[in-house]
This record gives sequence, C-alpha cells and structure tokens, in this order.
Amino acid sequence: MASPRKYPGKPIRMIIPFPAAGVTDISARLLAAAMAEELGQTIIPENKPGAAGNIAAKYVADAAPDGYTILFNNSATHGINPTLFKSINFDAERDFTPILYCSSSPNLFVANKNFPGDTIADFVDIARQQGPAVMMALGSLGSSQHMAAELLRHVTATQFTTVPYRGGALALQDLIGGTVQTLCDGYPSSIQHIRRGTIKALGVTSPERIPSAPDIPAVAETLPGYSAYGWFGLVGPAGMDADVVAVLNQAGNKALQDPELRSRYAEVGATLHGGPPEVFKQHIQDEIKRWREIIIATNAKPE
Repeated sequence: MASPRKYPGKPIRMIIPFPAAGVTDISARLLAAAMAEELGQTIIPENKPGAAGNIAAKYVADAAPDGYTILFNNSATHGINPTLFKSINFDAERDFTPILYCSSSPNLFVANKNFPGDTIADFVDIARQQGPAVMMALGSLGSSQHMAAELLRHVTATQFTTVPYRGGALALQDLIGGTVQTLCDGYPSSIQHIRRGTIKALGVTSPERIPSAPDIPAVAETLPGYSAYGWFGLVGPAGMDADVVAVLNQAGNKALQDPELRSRYAEVGATLHGGPPEVFKQHIQDEIKRWREIIIATNAKPE
C-alpha cells in the first residue's frame, strides 16, 4: 500500500483503454496533465487498446492497489461491457475503486449531405419506409455509439442496418464519400465537418442540446427520454487506501477547474462533473443497470 503521507512518491501510470488520438485519449491526456500539476508528480498516460476497453480494464484490475496504476475508464468498460460481453474476466464493480467522475460527452447522428432527411424524425420516417436498405455506420462495436444506434432502432421499431468499421475515421470518410448514408459518431470528430457543411447533423444523443452546438436538436426532443452518451472517469484496483483515493480525487476535482482544461473539454462538447468517489460509484452502478436493461431489450451483440 502507498503511504498517504508520501503519496505520490513516484510517477503514476494512467491507463487509457483506447488508441491514441481519439476522444478518450485526448480527454485522458488533458486530465493527466492538469492533475500532475496539482499533485506535483508526473502522470504517464499509457494506451492499452483492445476488446472494447476490456484489456485495459483487466490490466488495472490486476494491478497493485497502491495508487500508481489507475484507469481512465468510460461508459464501455464500466457501463456497457459487463452485459454486452458474455464472458468478461473482471467485475466492473467489485474489482475497482472509484476515484472521480470526470466528464460526459454526447454522440451525434450525422448524415451525408445528400441524404434526403435533415432531422432524426426524417431519418426514422425513411428507415420505416426503406428498412434494412438504410445504412448507419459505426466506428466500432461495443461503443456508446453502437449502443446509441441500437437504442434508436429499438425505440423506433425500425430495421435500419448498422455497418461496423475499424475506427471512426474510416466510417466518417465513407459517410462523406457517400458509401454509407448515416453515421453515429463521437461529437469531436464530426462537429468540424458539420460546421464546414461536408456532412449534416440529425441529432445529438445527450438528454438536452449542448452549449457548444445549440442549433443541433437533441434526439430526446423527438423521442422523449432518449439518452445515449459517453462518459469518462478514474478508477483504480480494488482495495486502494481511502487516503490515497482522497488525494487523487482532490487533485482531479481541482484539475476540472483549470481554465485551459475546461476550454478544451468544451471544444469537444464535454460536460464536466467531479465530486466525491461515492458519487462516481453510484453512477457506475446506475449505468451498468441501465445498459443491462437496454442490451437485453435490444438483443445487442458485440460482433
């Protein structure tokens, strides 16, 4: 165990469950830099992608609970995956210590600029008329974008076809080129293309419109109660010393007040949260329950 009086006495590794340059990686590195300044100690971001985040989660679950290996977890590792994957080699609640609820970020339903609809209501009408002929691309399976599409298909009783890609960049490229008609994408990667007019937004998946793009309607305005956003936080292995958790939580909360971090997060449509570890623990429990119900209802599969 790390001694709280001496912690942190060496660099901390922040494990990131997805590849470099994506929204998860960018969000993690911004937080790591701001927290390192608060702690007076280096935080080393380390990408361990694979299996929709499960590889990184298992790695941290098996690490020593000394506060020197923490996970930048998200709605996949600690919300969706526990139900989506039938065989998973960690327990998202018992094997981790919640530290900080960092942020949440919406997804976007977007369309090729020549798609005949301009709103989510238009999309639903077209999907009801054309069924599986309507294609919606996904950057990956098991992501919050995948679940957003599954939930949309379920609540509208439509049968549009989802087309998984090996990464959001390829899916977005095919959307712009017209290979696919629509895409459920992370906010940061699509918003600049929307503003340039190369693609168009059908709706944002957060419960309400977001301040950085107030002209994009929330899907919930058409489908009341609809919500399918991604979120991020920090957890460590189970059994961490409460005082060490408190040090990390305090540094994280202070980091979330950093003007540069707040500005950068706002650029990617993120809402900052913070608060004590107990709030994040409850959030994880609520998200696992919510996505369990959705995945069972939609019969969603990871492949």
